[in-house]
Order: sequence, then structure tokens, then C-alpha cells
Amino acid sequence: MSKIKVLIVDDSRVFRSLVANTLSKDSRIDIVGSVGDGTQAIEFLKKNPNTVDFVTLDIEMPIMNGEDTLKQIQVLNKLPTSRKKIEVIMISSLTQDGANVTMRTLANGALDFIAKPENKNITDSNRALEEGLLKKILDYNEYSKIVHKPIVRPTAVQQRHNKAVGSPDAIIIGVSTGGPKALTNMLPHLCRITKLPILIVQHMPEKFTKSLADSLNRVCDYEVIEAKAGDKIVNSKVYIAQGGSHMLVKKQGLDFVIEQNKSQPENNCRPSVDVMFRSASMAYKGKLISVILTGMGNDGTKSLSQLKRAGSYVIIQDKATSVVWGMPGSAMNSGNVDEELPLLEIPKRIKEIL
Repeated sequence: MSKIKVLIVDDSRVFRSLVANTLSKDSRIDIVGSVGDGTQAIEFLKKNPNTVDFVTLDIEMPIMNGEDTLKQIQVLNKLPTSRKKIEVIMISSLTQDGANVTMRTLANGALDFIAKPENKNITDSNRALEEGLLKKILDYNEYSKIVHKPIVRPTAVQQRHNKAVGSPDAIIIGVSTGGPKALTNMLPHLCRITKLPILIVQHMPEKFTKSLADSLNRVCDYEVIEAKAGDKIVNSKVYIAQGGSHMLVKKQGLDFVIEQNKSQPENNCRPSVDVMFRSASMAYKGKLISVILTGMGNDGTKSLSQLKRAGSYVIIQDKATSVVWGMPGSAMNSGNVDEELPLLEIPKRIKEIL
């Protein structure tokens, strides 16, 4: 079995060594290079075409920063001589500026990111890199091998019977790896065809979800906010779950309100799609359109049977347009999905349902 070939790019020699030591512990990984800035990275990739699967790319570097380096890697990916796509995982600082740049890189083609460990304890930093960077590389490599078995699109008669009970009151979305770019492309279209409130769980740490909400707010007709406890859910507004907290929906009198808690992660996620989906199902009594987009893992799958019993209509993103067909694929295998669609056909289908 061929190894996963990784190029490490960071201006800190100490951090490059830390990353290399962590990744090298797994026999499936082969560190093929380690360089200190973006220009060296691009030179390495040009001299060694089609030999790198993943680049770990620091955002803040002298000479050529991570954002500009990513753009150059995207150019290389489009060359006719490129037989394999180089996937990029950004290494971001935990500052707000770092979060803002990270959102731009994710919207512009980076596969994913991790927050750079700030703990000076080597053991803790190693653990953080194993649970973050190493897991993302290995998981993505496995999910990319999933065989796609498409579901049959319902007939017009079936579609009428599969509609949500009554008129849907909200749209709920779960998404993970590849989400910022998917949301940037899809959400503006969705906001133009309906005024229903949209609630989104995107797997992401604190600070980064605020930056995601701000970036989406700039491209959508709706107001897009990072949700906070006590926020009233109203039409023409998008609510992004806050990183590090579960987002729930509660009915209070005639209103629907956002609640938050920091209970245990579910599916190793906080916020969790399943937590939000279950609470929304109970609050809205199933009068929902539920959507699962690109992402690794199976978050969102367990709650679909409850949503379907209550009357929700369930749509997943297809494999061809997903960065990772983990969450959508898991949902499809549950037998609780009404339709599988390319990303930009989802708003059109929701318009038909409404």
C-alpha cells in the first residue's frame, strides 16, 4: 500500500520538527520534505511533480505567506501535467486575524485547517497534532476511497408525498470539511429563494465561527450571525453555531429561541449536528427542510430517523460536489434521505418544495 506523502511548510524549524515527529509515528505517512517558507514550498513542488499528497501550510510566514502559497499550489493543481491534486491543510494561529485569513483560504480551496498548538509542553502539542492534523490526513485519505452508490431520485408523485408536513418553518444544515467553500457558493442562492430562517452547524473551533459568519454575511442577502444564547429565531436570518458550544432550538411561547450548552461532545463534535437537528425537530415538530453537506464522519445521521418520523424533508449533497463524502454518505446509508443532489441544485430543489 502506497504511503501518504506530506510536505511540511512552516517558518519555525522547531514546529516543523514537531509536526514531522508527530506524523512520522504513523507508518502510513511519509514526510517527503520540510521547508521554511512558501517560495521554497512552490520550488519543491515544481521540482517534484506528482509526489506530494498533502501540504501542511502555516499561514503566517515571511517571503511568501500561507495564503499566497495556497494560490500558487492551486495554479499547480490546474496544470495539465498534474495527475493528482495536492490537498492543503492550513495551520492557523488562534487570533481573530488568523481566523479571518483561515476563512479566506478555506473558501479558496484549502481542504481544512487546524489551530496551531500554543501549549509549550511538547507532550500536549504532540497530542493536539495527533488529534487534529494526523487524524484529518488519515480520515480524508480513507473517506476518499468510499464507493458511491447513488440513491434513486424520487418521482414527481413520490416527491409530493415526501414533502415536509405542512409548510416548513426553517431550514437546518449540518456541514464539516469543505463547508466554508460549500456555504460560500450555496448560501447566497438559498437566501434569494426563501425568507425562512436557516440554522447551520459547521464543525469549527471558537473564534473561527465568528469569522465564518462575518465572511458569509458579506455575500448573502440575509444577515448571517454567530448564534448566541437567547437569540430569537426570525425570518431572513442565518444562525451559525458558535464553536465550542452545542446550539439548540427551543420553543418559548410563540417564539423559537437559540439555546447553548457545553455538554459533552457528540460524535466527537461540539457543536454537533445531531444535537441541533434533534432539538429543532422537537421545537418545529418536523416542519423543516434538513440538509447535510460535505464533511468527514457521521454527525447528523443518528437524528435523521427522528426528523423523518416528524415529517422533515432530508437532502444530502452528492459525492461529486462534496470535498469529503463522509457525513452525506453516512446519512444516505441510514435510509432516511429523500434526495441526493449536486450542491448548487439544492437551493433550486428547496424552492420547488416551498
